[in-house]
Amino acid sequence: MTAVSGRPCLSQRASTAARGPSQHIPIKRNPQTIIPFEEIERFKAEYVSLFLLARGCGKHMPVLLRELQAQGVQPAPELDGVGATFFKRSEVPS
Repeated sequence: MTAVSGRPCLSQRASTAARGPSQHIPIKRNPQTIIPFEEIERFKAEYVSLFLLARGCGKHMPVLLRELQAQGVQPAPELDGVGATFFKRSEVPS
């Protein structure tokens, strides 16, 4: 996942079948992006998607987005352009 700035939002490492048996990709053998489980957990602990917030409170996403913006809560700017709207969990009211 890459933000508009071009920097990856998740740390990642490229792998091919030639790099070792633990990263064996038997069918295509082209480079694969590997994101460690710990990095996914860190991302999920720091950010929450508008979809998950809306589903959790039973509202439509555009309605919830307007309500959050009216309260001064803005989407995380570092994740602009990733194809989904994310908020920092620390900024979302409970």
